[in-house]
Amino acid sequence: MSPGNRLRTRFEDFLDKSCGLCLARERILEAATGHVLELGGETGANLALYPRTITSITSLVGSRAGQAAIRRAARHLPFSVDRREGRLDAMPVKDEAYDTVVSTFALSRTALRDEMLREIRRVLRPGGRLLFIEHGLSADPAIARQQLRWSWLNRLLNGTPQPLPGTDELITTAGFELRHFEENLLERVPRWLGCVHEGIALAPAVS
Repeated sequence: MSPGNRLRTRFEDFLDKSCGLCLARERILEAATGHVLELGGETGANLALYPRTITSITSLVGSRAGQAAIRRAARHLPFSVDRREGRLDAMPVKDEAYDTVVSTFALSRTALRDEMLREIRRVLRPGGRLLFIEHGLSADPAIARQQLRWSWLNRLLNGTPQPLPGTDELITTAGFELRHFEENLLERVPRWLGCVHEGIALAPAVS
C-alpha cells in the first residue's frame, strides 16, 4: 500500500470510530437488498454493517491491500463476498446483474463521474437502488469556501480531488430518480473536512 493510501485508510478509520462516519454507513446500508455491487469499499468497513438478509456482495477493488482488507472483513459473514479488480468506467460485471449498488466515496474520488454513473445504470436491474455516501461540496457558502480553500488537504486526507459539487444534480442528470438526499457534518473534525452527502436513488424502471 502506498503512503498516500495508508494515510487515507487511517484517516477513514478515525472518521468511522470517532466522528460518526460509521453511523452514516449504517443509515445508508440498511436499504441494501438482494445482490449488491460495492464501489469504494476497499477498507472493508461496510461489510459488517449490511443487513443479514442480502444475498451476496461483489466488491470492486483496485489494489492488493484492498483485496486483503475485504478478505479479512468477509470472514464469518452469512453471505458470499466476491472480490474483483476493475475500473469504475468499465466494470467487469454483466448488465442488470445487481439489485443494489453502493458507492462509499467512489464517486467523489474519481474524475470519471459520468462514465461511472453510466456503468452503474448498466449493471443495476430496472428499479434497483444506488446508495451513496460522498465527500460533497456544502450548500452552506461559508463551508464551501473553506472546502475549496483547503482542497489540497482534503485531497491528502480523503483522496478527493475536490469535494463533489451538486451530488444530487449529478445523479439525477445521469437518469436516476433521487429518493433521499441529505448533507451531514461529521463530528470532531472541521466542517469543511467532514461534510458528507448521503442518499438513495433508483435506476429507471425500464432499461
